[in-house]
Amino acid sequence: MGRLDDKVMQNDYFKTLTREIFESMFSIDTDAKRIYIDLNHTVSILFRNKDIDDDMVIEDISTKVEEFISKYTSMGTELIFIYYTQSSIYHRNIFENWSKVRDERVDFNKSNFLKALIVAIRRNKDIKNLKVVNVFGAHPVMYIQKMQANSSIKSVIISKDLVMHMLKVRNCSIFDGKKLYTLEEAYREYPFAQHDVMTLQLYKYFITMMGDDRNEYPGIANYGPKKSFNYVIKYAVELIGDLEHPMKAEIDKYVGLYDINLMMDFYNKYIEKLKEDKANDKKI
Repeated sequence: MGRLDDKVMQNDYFKTLTREIFESMFSIDTDAKRIYIDLNHTVSILFRNKDIDDDMVIEDISTKVEEFISKYTSMGTELIFIYYTQSSIYHRNIFENWSKVRDERVDFNKSNFLKALIVAIRRNKDIKNLKVVNVFGAHPVMYIQKMQANSSIKSVIISKDLVMHMLKVRNCSIFDGKKLYTLEEAYREYPFAQHDVMTLQLYKYFITMMGDDRNEYPGIANYGPKKSFNYVIKYAVELIGDLEHPMKAEIDKYVGLYDINLMMDFYNKYIEKLKEDKANDKKI
C-alpha cells in the first residue's frame, strides 16, 4: 500500500481530501451550455478508505454538489451526471484487468455513499436541465461522443479519465479539476505530452505505451512519458501507416483501448446483438 493509501486511511486526512477533491472538480467556472460529470472517475479515490462514515462524507459533499447544481441550472446550463454500474465491456475485452481494483472499490451497487450521492442528485430530477444517466457496461465516452458528434452546444466534461481525450467532437473541453483542456483541433492539448507536435492520431499510441494509472492499464514495460513521446514522434509515419516498427506487436495488442472508432464499432455491434437476442426471446 502506497503513501497516499496510508494517508487516506486516516479519517481526518480523508475528510480534508474529500473536500479538496469535490471543491476542485466542482469549482469550474464556465459559460458552457452543457456540462457532463463523469462520476466514476471523479470520486474513485474517496473509496480507498473503506471504514469511512458514509453519513459524514455525504453531509460534507452534499452542499458542494447542490451549490454546483443550483448555480448552473439557474443559468440554464444542462447538467448530465454519468455513471456506470459495470465497467466498460469493450475495454475489459482487450485488457482483462481494466479498472478492476477501482471498480471493485467504487461499486454503485454496494456503496451506500454512492447510492446516496445519486439520490442527492436525483432530488433535483424535476429540474428541466438535469439528467442522471447510467451507461451500464459502456464507457461514458461513448455516450458523450454520440451526444456531441453533431452538436453545436458549447460543452465541458468533468473527468480525470484519459480516454475522454480521444473524443472527436467540436465545441467541447475537458476539466480534470486542475486544468481545462480544449478539444478544438487547432488548439488541442494533451495531458503528459508536448502539444505542438502531438496529434489525436498519435496520442492513442502515446498512452498505449506510457500506460494509464487511473484505469490500471500499465502500458509497455520501461516506457514512461518521455520515452513514449520520443518513440511516437520518431515512428509517427509507421504508426499512422500501420507499417513495421520495433514495438508494433506490443502496441497493436492494446491500442484499441484508446481508439474511439473501434469502440464505436464494438458498441454498435453489441447493441445490435442485444436487440437480436431480445427479438429472438419474444419469438420463443
